[in-house]
Amino acid sequence: DLVSSGGEIFMNRTKGAGAWLRIALVGLNTGDSRFNALGIGSAIEIRCGPSWQKRHVESPTTHFGLGPHQQADVMRVVWPNGNYQSLEYRSNSKTALAANRTIVEEQTLKGSCPYLYAWNGERFEFVTDVLWRSALGMSIMQGVYGHHGTADDYFKIAGDQIAPDDGFYRLSFTEELWETSYLDLCRLLVVDHPVGTEIYVDEKCLAPPFPPFEIFKVERRQYPVSATDERGRDVKPQLIARDHRYVDGFTPTRYQGIVEPHELVMDLGEFDADARVRLFLQGWLWPTDASTNVAVSQNPNVNPQAPTIQVVSEDGAWRETGIVVGFPSGKSKTITVDLSGAFPTADHRVRLSTNFCIYWDHIFFSVGDQDVETRVTELAVERAELRERGISVQYRRWPGGPRIPDYDVLDSAAQWRDLVGGYTALGDVRDLVSKLDDRYAIVGAGDEVRMWFDANAAPDLPEGWTRDFVVHTDGWLKDGDLNSATGKTVEPLPWREMTAFPPDEEAPERDESSVRNSRFRDQGAFRDAVRK
Repeated sequence: DLVSSGGEIFMNRTKGAGAWLRIALVGLNTGDSRFNALGIGSAIEIRCGPSWQKRHVESPTTHFGLGPHQQADVMRVVWPNGNYQSLEYRSNSKTALAANRTIVEEQTLKGSCPYLYAWNGERFEFVTDVLWRSALGMSIMQGVYGHHGTADDYFKIAGDQIAPDDGFYRLSFTEELWETSYLDLCRLLVVDHPVGTEIYVDEKCLAPPFPPFEIFKVERRQYPVSATDERGRDVKPQLIARDHRYVDGFTPTRYQGIVEPHELVMDLGEFDADARVRLFLQGWLWPTDASTNVAVSQNPNVNPQAPTIQVVSEDGAWRETGIVVGFPSGKSKTITVDLSGAFPTADHRVRLSTNFCIYWDHIFFSVGDQDVETRVTELAVERAELRERGISVQYRRWPGGPRIPDYDVLDSAAQWRDLVGGYTALGDVRDLVSKLDDRYAIVGAGDEVRMWFDANAAPDLPEGWTRDFVVHTDGWLKDGDLNSATGKTVEPLPWREMTAFPPDEEAPERDESSVRNSRFRDQGAFRDAVRK
């Protein structure tokens, strides 16, 4: 026995038969302060065959036992601000969820705006993102929310981006981010003009009151004599064509969408003092979000500065013009700035300054009245259907460029947490999106509104003319950001006469809302996406 034979210690060194996976989260520590560098407080879920596990991140690494499995089939990280990142195992790729896997958080947009695609004769091609001017309940700073009115925005569709199909121009309005849209209107304008001339609309984002809709005509582009950035580097080669060669090299800060101040100094050359001068700025914006805005408002050392324009005064110093420049409404937009009468001297240099993360691609200007004849024909929606579609894979096609969705390739791992509530029933929604009446289609992540416009209603083109298009969308958008007011639910529903959001007054009666908005969605699909 132990008393007579002495004590011994036995250790079991049998190697466990099970595999394991260790995950280390690495949040970006520049350009995004929404969460900490180690992702502490995040939730990680994995599935191996029928087995599902969930862990909350409390240390630099989080351990999962895989048992007999050699990899996890699916992994999802839900970061502290509610954003998520998913990976699936693919045996022929580098995304295998194998042992000692380190997941690096990629700075992606969880919310931005709905996407608009057009049928180009062969496929649906991404055109732009829309409804930028309306972000219901978006925090501008702690306790202060943004504009509650509708977007009422116009965007150009170039003639080579859209083609008739069986007698119809087709557009697709999609929701593919963590947000819900309330689409009240979509109409298509056909704009005919002589070959060799160009038309543009102002696609800027700014606070109301919005400028009236106008089609800007250009007979001949003029380019700056010189263009340099804040470091004195010559950037004119990047700006003389819309070729996706962006002016970049910004110094990031802790905050998504905010960089160190940067500028463009452009010499516009000679023109008469009383000439009409209009500047056209083309580029894209990496935006902040509600959580970032709250964080910035709590830091007295950070002051977001929307683009401003300065000119040279009589004493040779830079002076503010007071012109409201605005900024690009998301991906690849054109904004216009009227510089007529802005120059106090014959020195026609302008300085464009901001600390917004804006990538300028192409800048030109026009001088004179631009007396171009145009013919505008409105095409109403002939047919509109709300469908379930899915979420597109996105690619960055050009260095420094925005991520562009591919309509034909869906991301099987994408699953946003729905805003809870009643969405518009699938099917015919033409009556909801064809006029402004507070009867709108409520569109959730993964939904699509497919629209048809009668191409035969457009007149024949005169000889020597060409055709472009303008799309007019109106409605609201609500982001699911945890710092957005009522960002977890579809309601309260907006209406045009409300004086604030969240509204202080009682909403008008909507007799048919309970019938039309009968497609209830909650967060169950998001919750169960990895479990099942």
